[in-house]
Amino acid sequence: MEVSMISSGVEKRRFSRVFFSIKDEVLGLFTHSDSEKEMITANIVNLSEGGLHFVLGRNKNKKFIGGDRLVFSEIKAKKTLEFVADIEVEIKWVLDDQYLKHVGFGCEFVNIPDAKRKEIVQLMNRLFQVGKE
Repeated sequence: MEVSMISSGVEKRRFSRVFFSIKDEVLGLFTHSDSEKEMITANIVNLSEGGLHFVLGRNKNKKFIGGDRLVFSEIKAKKTLEFVADIEVEIKWVLDDQYLKHVGFGCEFVNIPDAKRKEIVQLMNRLFQVGKE
């Protein structure tokens, strides 16, 4: 698993993040906060204690827009990773370029309890260690 964590002085984001390639198959399970009927599976390409970035194949794009809210239910990966989240996220930006195979969604965690935030930091640290092996 190719994993990297950015925390240098050049990075202007508030939180360090762990990056994944689509080949790593780190999957997030989501439901739309208005309707818990349909489970959406997306590739997570980065994760921080403040939010995440996921992508959907162009043919699977659900036409989410900025401001939409989803419930991030679970994260799974091939290498012994499973994390149950049940955290509400708000889509902050959408990257939808016709020349790309995937549509990207940048999300911020909403009203995340401190205990969940700590779990995410622990998960990121584990992922970073796995990526270095």
